[in-house]
Amino acid sequence: MGLTSWLAYAPAKVGLYHTGDDPCGGWYLPHGAAPSTHILKAGSKTFPGETVCEAMCVRAASLMDLSAEECFLIRVEDAEPIIAVRRFDRVTPDAGCSVDGLPIPYRLHQEDVCQAKGISRELKYEPTGVNYLGLIVDAVRRASTNQMEDRFLVGYNQLFDYAVGNCDNHLKNWSLVWGESWKQVRLAPLYDVLCTTVYPSLVREMGVSFGGSRKINDVTRGSVMSQMIGAGLPGGIVAGMIADTCNEVPDALRDAARGLKEEGFPEAEVMFEKIIPEVQARLSRIAL
Repeated sequence: MGLTSWLAYAPAKVGLYHTGDDPCGGWYLPHGAAPSTHILKAGSKTFPGETVCEAMCVRAASLMDLSAEECFLIRVEDAEPIIAVRRFDRVTPDAGCSVDGLPIPYRLHQEDVCQAKGISRELKYEPTGVNYLGLIVDAVRRASTNQMEDRFLVGYNQLFDYAVGNCDNHLKNWSLVWGESWKQVRLAPLYDVLCTTVYPSLVREMGVSFGGSRKINDVTRGSVMSQMIGAGLPGGIVAGMIADTCNEVPDALRDAARGLKEEGFPEAEVMFEKIIPEVQARLSRIAL
């Protein structure tokens, strides 16, 4: 798999501190080792609509009761909107230290699956013949303090990535996060999720696949069942996960797009109409 195509795709990112409810105000640039609260990503002319697409996909995951980070869009004059994503590895205590009246966030320890499994970041995309879904489930089984629920979340998240066409679901986009007391470890919320298949120049091979071919168009119900059962998820549960995904994803995407339109981003409904035919085609390949 050519990684250079993904390097060109990576949007500009910056960590900022945000306070208040105004998405356009209350932003601060942390100095030195001061923690940020949000990651802001700018869009690009190369991949038009990518930040809107990501916001729609992340919102849709939340509407399906999947664990996904809070995000919102910021209008930028004569440019693509900026997406701001709340960091899952930050907690702002109700009472604690502050600077100039601003509470200081607390950093939570987190590890992506490359780190957890000792895999080089250069190998974050699944090589042919390697079961990365199984690696993620094993990392959860070894570390999570609620490993059964988190194993099911891995399955749902993988199905969601497939449904929306997110081929950039590599191992560094799967993480574990520790609680403040260091006594709880859970699968981190979904992040960096968007439809990459809407852009013809990007590869259509999944970073974490369902086994066999990594090409997203080659996924079948059989390959989903086989890979997820092989990763330790009961077959009956997997069938239910597939049914839930097929039933809920289209409506969740539509509702997320409508919500963004109401917030002043009508281009979200345009993006929805652009991606929904392939979403429905992918779901039809794994439905009963």
